Amino acid sequence: QLGRMLAMAAAELGFRTHIYCPEPDSPAFDVAHGRTVAAYDDAAALTDFAGAVDVATYEFENITLAAARRLAGLVELRPGVKPLSISQDRLDEKKFVASIGAKPAPYWPITAVDDLNRLPFDAGRHVLKTRRLGYDGKGQEIVSGRAEAARAFARLGSVPAILEAFIAFEKEISVVLARSADGEVRCFEIGENRHRNHILAQTLVPADITESTRQAAFDIARRIAAGLDYIGVLGVEFFVCPGNGEIDETLLVNEFAPR
Repeated sequence: QLGRMLAMAAAELGFRTHIYCPEPDSPAFDVAHGRTVAAYDDAAALTDFAGAVDVATYEFENITLAAARRLAGLVELRPGVKPLSISQDRLDEKKFVASIGAKPAPYWPITAVDDLNRLPFDAGRHVLKTRRLGYDGKGQEIVSGRAEAARAFARLGSVPAILEAFIAFEKEISVVLARSADGEVRCFEIGENRHRNHILAQTLVPADITESTRQAAFDIARRIAAGLDYIGVLGVEFFVCPGNGEIDETLLVNEFAPR
């Protein structure tokens, strides 16, 4: 769907788009100038695709790194491989957020069920999330206690995961920004997100937040984009948590993604 919207916006600016997608019923095909239906590991198809375009981009974070690296060696790829690599792995994403001085929700890496027995949690709710290929509520379960977390880990396939503290946030907000090749950044007004069954149902603009929270969200989003050497459009989601009377609202970075 994002590829479809991108192609429509590009057409208004006089660009022709060529969509590469493994699924033959991609909604972006209806509004694109060209199409390639092929797997992400099809080296010949990727090479032909690169030869047909002047610049390539990706519309979500679950394409393969191998495909992105191959394209980056053949044609300008914006954003590049680095943002894709980090955003694909929830653990790498959280480490990166901390590295630029922002706060993710408290978390613990889980590689085996025994890791759960070594963690300092007992009662209370947490969220167990697969490190890769999770979106719209997929690849995650809310758990209470070690036994329930162990069962959820098995249901998720016992793949590398993170256990994340359940955050009693007031609201979720998003910054969408564009960063140019020379580092200039422009931000859209912040949106306030509302979900149904873990899927975004409505975004209200502008978000009902304080001015200091607004400016802090813009600052963190800019730092994330700079740290990723990002060129393109980026979405950054935050949890807004209540203050304690002495400090203003607290912002926790939930995730970021190409948009």
